[in-house]
Amino acid sequence: MIDMSYMQECIEMNKRKELLSKHPYSIWESKDGKWHTYLPDEKKGRVPRRRNTQKEIEDLVVKYWATKKENPTFKEIFLQWIQEKYQYGEIQKNTYNRYYNDYLRFYADSDFEKEHMKSLEENDFYKFIKETIINKQLTAKAYSGLRTITKGVLKYAKRKGYTHISATEFFNDLDIGKNSFKKKIKDKTKEVFTDEEVRIITHYISENPTIRNLAILLAFQTGVRVGELASLKREDINFKSKTLHIQRTEVTYKDLETGKSVNEVREYPKNENADRYIIIPDNGISTLKRILNINGFGEYLFEENGRRIRENAFNRRLTRICKNLGIPHRSMHKIRKTYGTLLIDNYTDESLIVEQMGHSDISVTKQYYYYCNRDTAEKHKQISNAIPY
Repeated sequence: MIDMSYMQECIEMNKRKELLSKHPYSIWESKDGKWHTYLPDEKKGRVPRRRNTQKEIEDLVVKYWATKKENPTFKEIFLQWIQEKYQYGEIQKNTYNRYYNDYLRFYADSDFEKEHMKSLEENDFYKFIKETIINKQLTAKAYSGLRTITKGVLKYAKRKGYTHISATEFFNDLDIGKNSFKKKIKDKTKEVFTDEEVRIITHYISENPTIRNLAILLAFQTGVRVGELASLKREDINFKSKTLHIQRTEVTYKDLETGKSVNEVREYPKNENADRYIIIPDNGISTLKRILNINGFGEYLFEENGRRIRENAFNRRLTRICKNLGIPHRSMHKIRKTYGTLLIDNYTDESLIVEQMGHSDISVTKQYYYYCNRDTAEKHKQISNAIPY
């Protein structure tokens, strides 16, 4: 016969030992026979506690940590959620860092993160989100980061039994008008390079064909992302079919243990659409041959002294080129937007544009990568030709 009461008693004792073992402070007896310890405190860091007997002080400790375990704070649940996603390979280190930085931006040092999950109702989340949008002047894009974290924590908390709130229903019912978000007005003249600026830059590179300069020229000719550019290898080139296989990218993240920034090549691209074979124009073929003449034996296409050139080095070089030529500074990503604009302006088949850009749909290219890059004189000429009366 199994003594069930004895079994239950053993289970409770083991739970008690586990909670006491995780207590970060000592438990001691003073000269007056009283028993002492500390308990964590959100504001003071820790607070002293005293009881008459060892059992009483241990009971207090066990009760405190049992409550914390059964009803964790929003912050504690966030940390559990993000760690689980990383542990199961659902997110990579760079995404882990982005989620954590977004958490610091939206929730850190707020009263909300200290609230215990079981005490939070839908109205508490509604109020916090609305006030955060206003107080932090969030754009629609920034709000998507807040939404991702909040939705993930709610789903995790419901699965663990800490809340009854359905994340899906809550956000479906959440009424946020477009006017709630801060408007970010883009200077369209800085989104792409004009035709004249491209001519000036490419002429400068042809006169100064260093490995870094040629990398920038290749970006103009292929529209690849700078992370893809920095991780290209010789094996990705197929001169026979005149294609370039984009199959990896550079990522930067903070090491979870040391907190130091880490830069590495990830053996798969940004998303499933980014793994693609892009067609290289004839001038791009010439550029690749010039690159191989400079770096003919390296593992990566762009190396100096046997070391891969990182994406931030290309951005710095582009900044220097723009400054030398008296052209307003733009990032490497603006080269990609210039490439997409040229494909659309030259009536390239939409399906081909999508393949070259590595997008899921032509609407993405048109919405985020298309800007008129004609200079003022050319714009005036086109309008005058279009309106003859």
